[in-house]
Amino acid sequence: MEVGSVRERIIVALLIYKFGEVNVETEIPITEPEVDAKLFGESVSIKTITGKSFGGVKLIWTVDAQKAREFSENYIMVG
Repeated sequence: MEVGSVRERIIVALLIYKFGEVNVETEIPITEPEVDAKLFGESVSIKTITGKSFGGVKLIWTVDAQKAREFSENYIMVG
């Protein structure tokens, strides 16, 4: 569980670096479902996948392999 939190903080830090602290809201209650931060007021759920078939960091974190595949097939790079 804690590893996921560290990964989330790293990605949030990258969002702050890219878009500025005023555009990234980080004071989200840990109990808030599927919201790890808000970017320009829009909810962001940070997810990551690692492994040979995906390589690199993606914005999804799930134990559901089908959901992970769906995300990777529909992922759109922004920016």
